[in-house]
Amino acid sequence: MIEQLVLSRCQIKFRYENFALYKVPTTIGQDRSEGLPSASEDVNALNAQDALQPITDKLKSPLWWILEVIPTSYAFQNMEGKWVTTFR
Repeated sequence: MIEQLVLSRCQIKFRYENFALYKVPTTIGQDRSEGLPSASEDVNALNAQDALQPITDKLKSPLWWILEVIPTSYAFQNMEGKWVTTFR
């Protein structure tokens, strides 16, 4: 997502030196002469390569389906100031 924000050339400012911590391609922040990074052909090539990869869905296991039907508790404060716990 950071990559797409930078390539859209919006006015959000990033600390590009921190991108290495999250393994974001460093080519997106190389040209800062105008305060905005330039779009990189390397990033576009990586996106094109990623788009051609096979789709994998590791959550097809029936064990994960059990979690879909187990109720989850929610707590909220009602208009009278009392906390209410409910299940969905």
